[in-house]
Amino acid sequence: MLSWATVVSLLGSEDNARTLVSLISAYPLGWIHTKIPNSHPDSKHFFSLFFGLLILHFIYGWSGLLTSLATATLNYAWLAWMRSGTMPARLQKRAHYVSLFFNFFLLFGWHLYRMYVSYMIWTLDVSSVLMLQTLRSIALAFDLYDGTQPYESLTEHQKKCRLTRLPSPLVYYGFQFFFGSVLVGPVVELGQYMALTKVPPPATAAGAKAAAVQTPDEQAAATSHSIPMVVETLPLPPEGLTAYRWVPALTRAILGLGGLALYSFCQQLHISEALKPEFDKHCLPYKLVFVCVSFFVFRCKYYGGWALAEGSCIVAGLGYDPEKRSWTSIQNSGYLEIEFACSPRDVTNFWNVMVT
Repeated sequence: MLSWATVVSLLGSEDNARTLVSLISAYPLGWIHTKIPNSHPDSKHFFSLFFGLLILHFIYGWSGLLTSLATATLNYAWLAWMRSGTMPARLQKRAHYVSLFFNFFLLFGWHLYRMYVSYMIWTLDVSSVLMLQTLRSIALAFDLYDGTQPYESLTEHQKKCRLTRLPSPLVYYGFQFFFGSVLVGPVVELGQYMALTKVPPPATAAGAKAAAVQTPDEQAAATSHSIPMVVETLPLPPEGLTAYRWVPALTRAILGLGGLALYSFCQQLHISEALKPEFDKHCLPYKLVFVCVSFFVFRCKYYGGWALAEGSCIVAGLGYDPEKRSWTSIQNSGYLEIEFACSPRDVTNFWNVMVT
């Protein structure tokens, strides 16, 4: 039987083992999440929050958990002040930009602290979680600001994401600590997360007629916290949506585990080998091939983590693109596009897509 010590030895450290266990555990958690009735949305949000915090504590301990909680709470306090009506008018107009600089200032301070306590030493810390929280918090601030602007002045993306009211604390924390994306992403909009708890209206002629007579602001207000559920546009197989999405989810899981296995078992190809004196004895073609292969193996660590996280989010119901009719709307990387890129622009366009 595979022991914990063996797993730690294979993956190189206990931190890596805990991270892998957490990414895999998100799959059954996503399945359980779909079994909670959408008529009980608070239960779903609490489920997301509880297990997201449990994952953070399992990997980073109390210090990482409390750090991320404190950062999320500071941001919610700022968002609440934005919509309270007590913020000075001049500040209100620029509150979303203040949120942007405030969040990056907090993140910059955290990185300085990490450089001070562990300079030139790699240790797993909560930095990646805080970076993801930063992006989600900034997006929320801009979405709330867009909710106060005339509907006609917004872009199509802003119309879909605008928020006309502040989410409740439970919704906010469930969104920030959603177990499927709390560790490595993907970064999604609040509306996409809220779709997991949305009960779609029946597609009747009367309902369509009622929606047609609504003004754009009324329609936006009605959907300010969610996007249409994918079951309204996806032609489902007889087994239904849940059975259908297991195929792309398990495909991501296989890709993710394969990428992480390649990274873990090919440490002799680590780029640090090129810094050893004996590496200079090799010919130039060998050096070029080694560096190319080494960086591919290094990228597999990111490919693997992103693919595993995408799969768990798909299990929970995130990621369907109705236009492409595929589960690719939360894909964090274009693997083939990166590996066969013809220019640096192609690499940046397909790397960490959900952030850019």
